[in-house]
Order: sequence, then C-alpha cells, then structure tokens
Amino acid sequence: MVKEDRRTFNFLGLTHICGTNPETGYFVIHRKTMGRRIAAKLKEIKATLRQRLHGSLADTIKWLQSMVRGYFQYHAIPGNEVRLQAFRNDVLRTMDAPASAAQPAEAVGLGNAFRSDSVS
Repeated sequence: MVKEDRRTFNFLGLTHICGTNPETGYFVIHRKTMGRRIAAKLKEIKATLRQRLHGSLADTIKWLQSMVRGYFQYHAIPGNEVRLQAFRNDVLRTMDAPASAAQPAEAVGLGNAFRSDSVS
C-alpha cells in the first residue's frame, strides 16, 4: 500500500490540503480553518468577555452573536463543518463559565442564544 503524500499550505486563514476524491480519484483541495486562527479568535473573545463581565448581559450576547456570525460567514465552506461546530462549542463553553458563576444558564438564556439556526 502506497502512503498518500499530503501536501498542505496555509492561505487566507485556511489550511488547504491536496488530496484525491475517494469516489472519482480526481485531484481535490480540502480546506479547513487554520488551528492558530481558531485559537487566536477564541483568545480574543475570552479577553473581551472578561472586560464585558460586569456589563449588560444582553449587549454581551448581541456582541458575541455578531462575532460568531461573522466568523461563520468567512469560514463556512464545504468540508469545514466540523471545525465550525468545534468553534461554536468552544465559544459556548467560554461564555458559559462567567455566566454560570452569576446566574443559572436557564435564567441567562444561553441555550437559545447560539442555536445553530440563529448563527447562520
């Protein structure tokens, strides 16, 4: 069995992976969000949430929704769904930590703040 030579390069915030389509055997380029870019955006969101900790929760949720929506609009390409779902889950986890210390999640309404259909 021949080991597949996977060549990758980073461009415009995406890792492009050269490969072949398993069904047709044709050359394809798979694209995924760069790990460094995900980590940097999560770090930025976490720092901003720390600054907004004592502000209005409604304003914070509105700001966070716009951040996630913009991130999704740029990175939503075929084949990148797993990375987008992981980013969304990490944002929810980051947002839930400060909010759960102040109030229960049901009272805050975080369950509905980032539903999959509202982030698109």
